[in-house]
Amino acid sequence: MAIGDIRETGRKSEHFAEYVWVSYADGTQEPEPQEDEMRITVGIGEHLPVVISSGKAALWRMSAYID
Repeated sequence: MAIGDIRETGRKSEHFAEYVWVSYADGTQEPEPQEDEMRITVGIGEHLPVVISSGKAALWRMSAYID
């Protein structure tokens, strides 16, 4: 997995990395997540989460590796 790759809610992260919200898995973008939900940190083997405020599955773009 490389920076810029997109993964869906429920998939395991292969790296300790930061992800940025792209859209909901159903292709919609509303309601927009809260500001603090737009960028997440996920550990190795952790599942990418749903957006809590909407309860919807999302597409996440990996934006950075974390050491």
